[in-house]
Amino acid sequence: MDMKKNLKLLLLEDSEDDAALLLRALGRSFAVDALRVESSGEFNEALGARQWDIVITDYSLPSLSGMDVVKGVRGSGQDIPVIVVSGVAGEETAVSAMRAGASDYILKENVSRLVPVVERELREAAGRRLHKLAQERLRQSERKFGNLMEAIPFGIAVLNMNREVVEMNSAMVDIFGYGSKEELRNMRREDLYLDPEDRIKLYQRLSTRGSAKLEVRMRRKDGTLFWASLNSTIKTPEDADTYIIIIIQDITGRKNSEIALLESEERFRQIFEQNADAQLIMDCSVRKVIDANPATVRLYGYTRQELVAGGTPLFIARRGAEPIEELFCGTEDPKGLSVERMASIRKDGGRIIVSIRGQRIRLVGSDVIYCTIRDITDRVRLQEESNVMQSKLIHANKMASIGILSSGVAHEINNPNNFILSNSSMLAAVWADAARILEEYYHENGEFSLGGLPYTEARKAAPELIAGISDGARRVKDIVNGMKTIVRPDKDDMSGTVDVNQAVRAAESLLKHQIEQYTHDWRVTLAEDLPKVRGSVQKIEQVMINLIMNALQALTGNRCGVEVATSYERRSGCVLIKVSDEGIGMSSDVTARLTEPFFTTRADDGGTGLGLAISYSIVAEHGGTIEFESGLGKGTAVYIRLPAIL
Repeated sequence: MDMKKNLKLLLLEDSEDDAALLLRALGRSFAVDALRVESSGEFNEALGARQWDIVITDYSLPSLSGMDVVKGVRGSGQDIPVIVVSGVAGEETAVSAMRAGASDYILKENVSRLVPVVERELREAAGRRLHKLAQERLRQSERKFGNLMEAIPFGIAVLNMNREVVEMNSAMVDIFGYGSKEELRNMRREDLYLDPEDRIKLYQRLSTRGSAKLEVRMRRKDGTLFWASLNSTIKTPEDADTYIIIIIQDITGRKNSEIALLESEERFRQIFEQNADAQLIMDCSVRKVIDANPATVRLYGYTRQELVAGGTPLFIARRGAEPIEELFCGTEDPKGLSVERMASIRKDGGRIIVSIRGQRIRLVGSDVIYCTIRDITDRVRLQEESNVMQSKLIHANKMASIGILSSGVAHEINNPNNFILSNSSMLAAVWADAARILEEYYHENGEFSLGGLPYTEARKAAPELIAGISDGARRVKDIVNGMKTIVRPDKDDMSGTVDVNQAVRAAESLLKHQIEQYTHDWRVTLAEDLPKVRGSVQKIEQVMINLIMNALQALTGNRCGVEVATSYERRSGCVLIKVSDEGIGMSSDVTARLTEPFFTTRADDGGTGLGLAISYSIVAEHGGTIEFESGLGKGTAVYIRLPAIL
């Protein structure tokens, strides 16, 4: 049995019968802890005595009105939903209550609305509390950010887009030797640079790249010069203005060390020659390999002279990209670049996978790129095997979970549904017998009431109500049977025949609730005399469920449509299934990655990135193809082609 949620209720109602009616309605869904009061004094005392989840008040009370209760709760400063209940039906009364601050207005004759209204107001109140808590945490975060800035030993300045200093830390003041933040803020920033062109270069890179890194000479207040590393970036947080962050670090010591480094080039040569990793040195001025260590010779099988003469095209198989020397020598980033994974070729034709790290350094007065090449073939192979296994395990676990869930749901629903189906048939027979007697009574005595309805209306409504119960129970039975079918292993596995139209209808039946929730424009166009295809009914239904759910979740509103259509292509000899939506669409970069395992655009909503990857593998297993056609703001169309059995 599900545990009922506790509900602390302050009830203002002078009628015991009406109060019992309301509490009985709420008691079906909540464990109600209620206090009923009638007077203004009792209300004020109860409101301040404890925290209430919700207040429900009659519109008219002997000593106060529902409007007084609404104003009292709102005036207390407490965020408590107030629901006004009245036996009087009047739009003007409801509008007045809502304007006064009531959360909702319910007629006593429509008390069935009470539970969903209470649940909604509890959710919204909880959301408001969370928002308030988030705001407080944001303020705490801002205070922590300020403290963090002061604790960092590097100079940090925050500027607006007009390049005006909004904030800076004390370390920035210390680096430049000024007496206060205000004094430094009022300085002409051009005067802080030895070469004012460096400042222009900084902002040029910011405007084109969004970030910039420079090493420049700068001037302190007393006129002394120092080397500084400038790291700057443009940030645009959510719900905040864009700003520029500049981090300055005194690197004079490092620059002096670089001078000393020139004296250690001979030691570097020894390290280069004896290193176990393959290493290359490329001259940036001519973009050619100028040296290779013995480990590179062992890795590729070329002599040092062959490597220098032939360069990287000898061993780099980088499809559709410039040679590696162009890639690395073309960068101005002093930290260089890295290639995590690249195909490479040995002299004997053997293929390997390598990772490459390249860094620009000064060597004998010129810029060179120092590259380290590492063979990661075994590591990549093991990782790929691990990824495939993980994908299979996740899919197997997901299918097992769906099977368990469906089995449980089917068991729990079938028993009461069979009871409803059986009793509705008996009820129809009872009504058929009773109708004759009631008709005779009507002819003898005239109009009378039956269940709150005039008999002349009831004799028309009753058969329709009974038929509706039977039809609804049969629909529930069909849905349960559909759930059993989707998780039941196919007896013939891939050797069976599949009616694609039937698979579409099965998916539509299972997703009926989601379809009604997401769209008011659902269209299914099924071709007549459609040939069957060879394969698994269960797997084709799984593909349809995945594609339909993706289409529904891409919609921006329920006015946007989704269409599923089937047809036969004589040219290709294939059955074509098209699933199209009028959703947000995707860029070409996203479309190209749709079938990658674990790639998802809905990670924040719990997306796993497995649905389309699984669908792709199922279609391929059936000898078919799956294609995507999409554009941002233009919706998405998915085309599945399966070989037909003719």
